[in-house]
Amino acid sequence: MYGDVLKISNGNAENKAVWVDGGIHAREWISPATVTYIINQFVSNFESEPKYIQNIDWYIAPLLNPDGYEYTHTIDRLWRKNRARSGQCAGTDLNRNFG
Repeated sequence: MYGDVLKISNGNAENKAVWVDGGIHAREWISPATVTYIINQFVSNFESEPKYIQNIDWYIAPLLNPDGYEYTHTIDRLWRKNRARSGQCAGTDLNRNFG
């Protein structure tokens, strides 16, 4: 399970892209809040941002691990992984399992 992705852009087809994500480790609670703050700053002030900020397509995912994040709030505060099952093991460390 993955969270949603928000795109903030001026619509220019020539823009380069930047990816920002948070909440990849379930127990790092401040990360989704920080990324949400960044989103708020961009959408509230986008027209007054410098051109080098406006001329980027921002792809932002505040919470990449929602099932693990919820688990740390309800069951195990120190859980790090997601909640997917792989054989007999519960959870995958999303930060260490990219190609």
